Amino acid sequence: MTSESLQRMSVALIEKIAASGRVILLANNPLLTPALIDSLNIQDSDIVVSFNKCRNLPSLRRRHVNVFIHRHNYRKGGYFGYPYKGMLRLFSWFNPRLYSVMLGGDESTLPRAGDFSFLPLRQAFPALEAYPYEGLPTRGGPSTGFYALAFFDYLKQLKGASFDIVLVGFSDEGGTFWDGHAWEFEREWIKTCAVMVVKP
Repeated sequence: MTSESLQRMSVALIEKIAASGRVILLANNPLLTPALIDSLNIQDSDIVVSFNKCRNLPSLRRRHVNVFIHRHNYRKGGYFGYPYKGMLRLFSWFNPRLYSVMLGGDESTLPRAGDFSFLPLRQAFPALEAYPYEGLPTRGGPSTGFYALAFFDYLKQLKGASFDIVLVGFSDEGGTFWDGHAWEFEREWIKTCAVMVVKP
């Protein structure tokens, strides 16, 4: 296992993840409530991960280390939820504990300005080795949440870290299910790996 996939990732972020107590992934699920997020008792040593337009923004706190992962929009170009607008923009201002990650695309699609990391798709993370790409549409592949899970699982092994991975709000209820993702494979992999699952 090599660290080639980390070449465009923030060194400071990688160090924070490796030293963290928990990496908490928050789904963009309308059933995920502020009360449920508060019940997680998030600590300063935890990493809180949100996706695309970060619908859970009202429940996030600037004192925590927040990672916003934005997936490349191959249909329209750019990245979902980036550049930041409205309340997301206000949250990002003067916030040294916020890290932005662009997922997918290539050098030509990356934003021209901004402080962000870049994580390419189709990498040899252990969780993706048996992913059934062949049964999906041309642009199909892992969901954004599962790709992030695969990345954190890979990083945990690479660094010999001990942080827990917590999935919050990832369930078969609420939200939408695009047929370009192998949902059954993702569900089964989660059942067999050492992650904590908190359902709404």
